[in-house]
Amino acid sequence: MDYNTLIVLMGLLSTGSLLGGFGALVSLKGENLTADVAGHGVVSGVVVSKGLLAVLGAAWLAVPLLWVCGFASSALTLGFIFWARSRGYSAGAAQAMAIGLAYGLTLVLMSLVQGYGAFSTKGLTTLLLGDAATLSLGRILPAISMLLGAGLVFGLFWRGLMNWVLDPQSTQLQGQSSALALMWIVATVAVVLTCLPALGLTLLVGGLTLPALAVRPWVRGFPALVIGSAAVGGVFATLAGWLSAGIVPLPTGALVIVTLGAVWLLSMILARGVSAVRMRRAA
Repeated sequence: MDYNTLIVLMGLLSTGSLLGGFGALVSLKGENLTADVAGHGVVSGVVVSKGLLAVLGAAWLAVPLLWVCGFASSALTLGFIFWARSRGYSAGAAQAMAIGLAYGLTLVLMSLVQGYGAFSTKGLTTLLLGDAATLSLGRILPAISMLLGAGLVFGLFWRGLMNWVLDPQSTQLQGQSSALALMWIVATVAVVLTCLPALGLTLLVGGLTLPALAVRPWVRGFPALVIGSAAVGGVFATLAGWLSAGIVPLPTGALVIVTLGAVWLLSMILARGVSAVRMRRAA
């Protein structure tokens, strides 16, 4: 195995594990579409960062500008959703308005920035679909660092996190809902930004959703679901990357999601089969 392949596999392992574990929390909170909105909210920030880079002409600012602008645009999009909910709008209406505003603003900004030649259709394709095959050490370090940090936080505070995810009304009664909502926005945007280079926005939502759906029929308890989802996401993302690198000539990111989809489908079929056998024995 050469060095570049090893870097790609490390990136997919950390990305898949991070998405799987965080996706379990997203699934339990019923916020799958909100996480999708956070991803699409990043696009306008990315476009702005490209425009600023063209104006300033400083190549070393590319990554800092991407993080600052992408984080700001995505956080504002999520903040709009929570604000709309506080004003009495339903979750679906708030998400629909946020998606419409995010896409509309992105198209306007893209039209302006393209006039400077700072953003192209190829750049948009990479942003949406990712480019796992060209991952470098610098591009995977944020995902590795965040995975290690998230594991440490989960190990120390998983009981409090479980109470907040499964019983949000208790946090409201304790007056902690606003602070936790802000932390949730920051965590969601950080996960989206760290996983962008590998999977892109379009495939990222599948990585958030499929591992938890595959694990959920087989585990009991909050820690088991989060850890199991992280393990499934990491292992099968790495397996798909290895297959794409030398065995199956298919795009790496797409193969990751197809593999996770196959795992979910097999898990669902087996779970139903086991349930049917238990019912027959009970009868």
